[in-house]
Amino acid sequence: MIVLSGLSLAGIVGSFYLAQSDLEMSIKTGILSVMVVFFGAAFIATLMRARSQAAGPAVSEPLTTDADLLALDDAHALFRNTLGSGDAFRLVCSRVNRMIPFDTALLLTPDDEGDGLSIARRFGVGAENISNREGKAAESLASRAFREGKLIRGRATSLEFPNAVAVPLVNAGGVFAVFQMMAASEDAFAVNSDQTFKSVAERTAPLIRASMSVDQSMSSSYTDLITNLPNERAFFLILDNQLAEASRNRSDRTVSVLAVDVKNFDEINSKYGHVIGDRFLNNLAGRIKDQLRQMDFFARSAGDEFLAILPTASAEVALDIAGRLSSSMIGYRIMINETESVDADIYVGYATYDADGDTSSKLLASARTRRDQSKGSEPPRVVWFSREYVN
Repeated sequence: MIVLSGLSLAGIVGSFYLAQSDLEMSIKTGILSVMVVFFGAAFIATLMRARSQAAGPAVSEPLTTDADLLALDDAHALFRNTLGSGDAFRLVCSRVNRMIPFDTALLLTPDDEGDGLSIARRFGVGAENISNREGKAAESLASRAFREGKLIRGRATSLEFPNAVAVPLVNAGGVFAVFQMMAASEDAFAVNSDQTFKSVAERTAPLIRASMSVDQSMSSSYTDLITNLPNERAFFLILDNQLAEASRNRSDRTVSVLAVDVKNFDEINSKYGHVIGDRFLNNLAGRIKDQLRQMDFFARSAGDEFLAILPTASAEVALDIAGRLSSSMIGYRIMINETESVDADIYVGYATYDADGDTSSKLLASARTRRDQSKGSEPPRVVWFSREYVN
């Protein structure tokens, strides 16, 4: 109990100091993931040691299969609502590998196209070299395990790791993923019974399913439900990272932002209703996104406002892109129904790091000011103001 308390205190203190540090968000996220896995492993090891001591004198042999399976139960109880699928899969693989030695492992889930499985997570040396054919091919072990809902042993499509076992993971009576273990040795899994694999699947499925729910919740929290674009929260997360990079490389790195409003959107909502208004926004968002560069980050803020991050873009480049967005709306009409269409038009403002502000909030405020000033001119255009009039 003292050890568990100490670990909890250490985790809280570490998380606090990490949150207060000046590190960029991507580094903080990486450190936090390592901390989660480390403290998770430490919690499980402490619990297993306590069970072992309660059962009798400690022995030097590795944990038994039963003990490892119980550890998977403990992991689910401790982390079912906190671990993402990446951390959960690493935790599962490190524990399962003690019972069933393998070289690499895959977590395969149904792909968005609905024509097979795709590799969602990888574990082990050489896992990155395994192609999605493991799930796409109808005759592959993973596809068969998913389709038939039963454990499949055999040869994988990978030349490096030909010996494999594909284990379906079941939730609420249906298969939602496949846990595939692979090895270079021809007899790697010969000593392991089917029941061992099934027991692993039963213990693994709840933790993996819960971790996938965590992923979905995280994705939803950064996604606008109407347009399916990243939302303002995601916009600031990316922008802060870009600004940190620009701050470290002021001489050769900059970033700009755009703030975009839709002209007369309230009138469209009032006349045709919100369902038509949402469809109009989706159509317009696609038009705007087509004019941006592939590297640009496009998001929806709220109402009829869209935001964009333009990495490496100077003020001249940002002004050029903003002008291109405005020009793309000339003569552009969106169909409301079979007989009616409306003109689509926008107001655009831009701001560039350092010249217009050195924080995300200052940059966005400058871009919005320029955009709002453009509303006083007809036709809508991008207006530039020197810094003293903006800040």
